[in-house]
Parts: sequence; C-alpha cells; structure tokens
Amino acid sequence: MRTELVEDALKAACAERGSISGAILHSDHGSVDTSMAYVTFCRTLGVAQFMDAVGTNSDHTV
Repeated sequence: MRTELVEDALKAACAERGSISGAILHSDHGSVDTSMAYVTFCRTLGVAQFMDAVGTNSDHTV
C-alpha cells in the first residue's frame, strides 16, 4: 500500500471533522505504518500511533 493512500484518508477525516488531533491510530508493522514520512505526517496532525509489539498483545507508541 502506498503511504499517500493512507495520508489521503487522514486528510479526508480532517476535512470532515475539522481536526483529528488527539486521535489514536492502531496499526500493524507494515511498511506504511513504520515509514518516516507517515510517522512525520501523523505527528503533524497531532495523531498518536500505536502498534502491538511483535509477539505480544500490549500496545507501544512509535
């Protein structure tokens, strides 16, 4: 999946709601979710990323 596709979805959410600052996104360890461009984009929006550590069910921040 392209990073731009996910970013477009978040931009649409911002347009619909006005802001998504404070939202928490749970994701896997895919290439989009761990790319620096996506991490930076989420931080710019004020969105926290959380993902399970490999082999556990507890959440850890990126």
